[in-house]
Amino acid sequence: MKILIVDDDINKIKDIIIEIKKVNAEIEFDYCMEIIEAKRKISTKYYDLLVLDIMLPERIDSGVLSDGGIQLLKEIRRREKYKYPGIIIGMTSDNEIVKKYRSEFFSIIHYDTEYCNWKDELNAYIILGINTIMRLEKRREMDYKYDVGIVCAVRDKELTPVRELFKLNTEVNPTNDYLPYYEGIIDINGKKIRIVATSCDEMGLTSTAVVSMKLIEKYRPKYLFMTGICAGVRGNNNFGDIIVADPIWNYGNGKYIEIDGKEIFQPDPHPLRIDINIANIIDNLREDKELFKNIKKEFEDTRPEQELKCLKGSFASGDAVVATKKKIDAIKEQSRKLLGIDMESYSVHYAGNYCTKMNPKVVTIKSVSDFGDEEKGDKYQKYAAYTSVKFLYKIIEQIFNKE
Repeated sequence: MKILIVDDDINKIKDIIIEIKKVNAEIEFDYCMEIIEAKRKISTKYYDLLVLDIMLPERIDSGVLSDGGIQLLKEIRRREKYKYPGIIIGMTSDNEIVKKYRSEFFSIIHYDTEYCNWKDELNAYIILGINTIMRLEKRREMDYKYDVGIVCAVRDKELTPVRELFKLNTEVNPTNDYLPYYEGIIDINGKKIRIVATSCDEMGLTSTAVVSMKLIEKYRPKYLFMTGICAGVRGNNNFGDIIVADPIWNYGNGKYIEIDGKEIFQPDPHPLRIDINIANIIDNLREDKELFKNIKKEFEDTRPEQELKCLKGSFASGDAVVATKKKIDAIKEQSRKLLGIDMESYSVHYAGNYCTKMNPKVVTIKSVSDFGDEEKGDKYQKYAAYTSVKFLYKIIEQIFNKE
């Protein structure tokens, strides 16, 4: 539990801290004595309980405002940049102020050093906060366990840059599973974001579906991403370009029939879409040209001459490696705006859509390393893996900044 005390009376702050420690010595608390500092703390950290004096100075060396605490309260309610506390308790030594502003707070405590009533009231609200947190944690056990899950097709080329960027240094080898999983925590504006990642043991849709489902069932992430490299489509993108798959489908869905002695494939794709809110976040990021300039500039190995960009659109998956223009053209017949092709991503989306609840929101972010034709090579694989994971990190930042 995290508590913030905002009061310009240091003796009163000390009294409150004594009561907090009586309830639970492990409770984390901060304090400040001015409105400016309180705003800074509340904008960068979430507090379960805010104990707020009504009469506060804007700055510690300025005059006390009779409604300074009320002004602060109204601002943190109004502006999205603040992390609104779970419970807000007013505390003042002026009984008339208690009556005047009672409706503004969850409760107002009349602070009076001659009586112990204020201590009992404060202790009750601290216990209420603790019980609320325990209920939420119990609910999380039946809800999402991790914030982010990441599935990669191959370990060395794709999972390694993910582990490096997200600092996934903890390797977990479950006794009932042959796959290793890598865990870590990143900090996004005071939020601890739990991440787990793994890679497939084989390429292809079947292996990816199994691995994705296992990660979901073991870790229950709120968001599930696939990142790495893919084949692009000449004329539609360049080496290293980032592709967000939306929609995504399996180009092998359909049936074979015979017409005039010829075997004909009739495709029957079932496209899957990404969450609209994540799509909006990505669309906004795609307009940030400086972001992509910096991503490219920071890469210290072989990179193409063309500027880096991000595209969002049609993406197809299938079970075979594509290395001929003829096959690319056949897949394009299913979607003339095709941007990319791989052997795995559709299975991640399918697993996320059809697993047991709670379902993760699934997104594929892959970058172009070749064009799936006779000139297929590995010159830009490292660069493509890098650009996809760097953009993924930015997406995750934006998602959790908005939550």
